[in-house]
Amino acid sequence: SLIIIQDAIELEPGDEVGLFDANGIVDSNGNTGEILVGAGVWTGNQLEIVGIESIDLSEFGGPILPGYVSGNEISYRIWKFSDNTEYDAEVEYSVGSGDWGSVLTVVSMLEPIFSIIQDITLDPFTFNMTSFNVTPEDASVESVFGALDLLLVKNDGSDYFVPDFNVNQIGSLSVGEGYQVFINGSNSQSSSLEGMAIDPSMYELTLEAFTFNMLGYLPQECWPTETVFAGYEDDVLVVKDDGSNYYVPAFGVATLSEMCPGEGYSVFLNGAGGLDFMYSAGGLASMDYNPLYEKYKLRSQRDDVAPTGESHLIILEEILGEVEEGDILRAYANGKLVGSVNIILEHLTGDYTLSVPAIGSVDLSEYGAASLDHGYDKSDAIDIRLYSKAKGMELKIDREFNKDYALTYGTDANISVVTVAEVQNTPAIPTAFKLEQNHPNPFNPSTTISYNIEQSGYVNLKVYDVMGRLVRTLVDNQYVSAGYETGYSVVWNGLDDHGQKASAGLYIYRLQSGAMSMTNKMILLK
Repeated sequence: SLIIIQDAIELEPGDEVGLFDANGIVDSNGNTGEILVGAGVWTGNQLEIVGIESIDLSEFGGPILPGYVSGNEISYRIWKFSDNTEYDAEVEYSVGSGDWGSVLTVVSMLEPIFSIIQDITLDPFTFNMTSFNVTPEDASVESVFGALDLLLVKNDGSDYFVPDFNVNQIGSLSVGEGYQVFINGSNSQSSSLEGMAIDPSMYELTLEAFTFNMLGYLPQECWPTETVFAGYEDDVLVVKDDGSNYYVPAFGVATLSEMCPGEGYSVFLNGAGGLDFMYSAGGLASMDYNPLYEKYKLRSQRDDVAPTGESHLIILEEILGEVEEGDILRAYANGKLVGSVNIILEHLTGDYTLSVPAIGSVDLSEYGAASLDHGYDKSDAIDIRLYSKAKGMELKIDREFNKDYALTYGTDANISVVTVAEVQNTPAIPTAFKLEQNHPNPFNPSTTISYNIEQSGYVNLKVYDVMGRLVRTLVDNQYVSAGYETGYSVVWNGLDDHGQKASAGLYIYRLQSGAMSMTNKMILLK
């Protein structure tokens, strides 16, 4: 189909016009969806564009060719060269109905719709970092977030909007500012904001030293993080999102590989000077960007700890000793698991920096909400351990911290650097060889015997009568790992090794592992 565009408003030479079918044929399998079927560059004069129709040759053994479907509505979009942004467009027809399939369609006037709609989705039980790349008619915080069931919004200046308590220190949204948003309830919520698209090149954003700056994302499409901060690598210490993904250029950490509209980002600078930051006009990613990083990230990341929007990154520059691919690096605070990652081969070869994000607690009690207390608290000691898949236990890690970075959780720039970590062939938590008194005691018909060991090895736990005759073997030369604080337990049901009920009376049970042994007594009732 031939589409002739005779005139246009607000178009400049070099702008592009795209023709779409929102429900066209998109592949050789006949699947439907939005598809670009024709495009042209505006030169200031009449523009002719040919739209390509889909053809189904499958009944003749041929392919299904993608394209528009006759009868579907023609959609128009404009890509403005000056601001690198795509817009919808309105048209007036002098010939044709506006549907695909006509031999000739004539557009007498085409006009871009510069107002766009930005959609954001917010998750429950966490601080969402969010931002906007449109300028609405009403930028007040009440208008922007009014449709949400909201607990609070805060910015990096510690200004708050808490509607249930009539607190509004923010007033209106600022271009380039990111915000932390916490919603009420247990379900995700969505919100839309309509306004004029922001031209990132028109704004210089000031980032302060010695603090986390909440940076809003202004471009209209996702960019690689290395492209966003190209030329600023020496100025930026760390960038992170609300999903505990990080970009730390000095240490090669790039779990935050891409930045996108609607998201907000926390930025901490190097040194004592501030930074006047501008988004570039786009372009190719840095030559150092490795597209395999995203695959490495997916293989290494774990979801053992729910995010809260607060986190602390631990970077290990080198890991030695008893570590293998498939092991798990874990971070603890006061004995509580706060972060973990899988060890992948690229960690061990040095192709992918080993780092583990630890999740921080969030206290919301002053706003009448439940606190998220499953993370670390500020100034908690950092404890890292390695779960060895081969040994089935957590191993101790001897480590050396770089004292130029945080030595405890939640301090300085929320980033710690371990220069050397060496995994030892010893349990992370020392345990003692012990045999507990069975419970209940006396008992009938069954009782539980708890025990632990000092060193990993083969274990036997057997029950004898008072004459020293073997009655029942409860643990038969089984390999057991040391390092478990809670230890192990086994139940005796009062039967002997032949399945017969043992007589009432006094019995002796004996734990043996290597050269160590221990005995205890118990009573079986009638």
